[in-house]
Amino acid sequence: MWWMLLGAPLAADVDDDGVDEAMDCDDRNASIYPGAPELCDGVINDCDRPALPPEEIDADGDGFVDCTLDPGGWDGTPIVGGDDCDDTDASVNPLAEEICGDEIDNDCDSVVDEDCLTTTPVDTAPPVDTGAPLDTDAPVDTAAPSETTPGGTTTDDDIGDTGSPAGALDDKDDSSGCRKGGSGSTSALLLLLGLGWRQRR
Repeated sequence: MWWMLLGAPLAADVDDDGVDEAMDCDDRNASIYPGAPELCDGVINDCDRPALPPEEIDADGDGFVDCTLDPGGWDGTPIVGGDDCDDTDASVNPLAEEICGDEIDNDCDSVVDEDCLTTTPVDTAPPVDTGAPLDTDAPVDTAAPSETTPGGTTTDDDIGDTGSPAGALDDKDDSSGCRKGGSGSTSALLLLLGLGWRQRR
């Protein structure tokens, strides 16, 4: 009987994945065999799944799946690519254009509204006049006030006289407080001369 066993054909392993065609669910693809890791390639790799995993299905029909494509390629239904960051919205995928103001990462680059320009509104209202600013550097007049007569008028001799304090006697005043050489002294002298001349007559 041993010669019969030697003559029996052995099962072939066409794809050289280590599993013969009798146990391999696809002996034409080395990435498909019982216990194989699931890859993002559009096929059931482990021969034990009833359907593709959700990340390998283009749910929104935009041509992109959720997972990152396997370097060995895509063997399932033709698609554009992977890395769809929202497979429930066909306007969101790696080739979509960014829509300004929707606060959504439309092109799946992890940045929201990055191509949108932000502008600051220009205030066209006229400026409000708050009055002239106070000039704190203007010189202050510290000169003493001029002396006034009982009638409230300023004497000519006192204008510009800042050498003595107000009310003090200076060399222009006599002991009675009258100004020397002023028009008042001259009038009194003329009056006395007139009276003396009348008495002589």
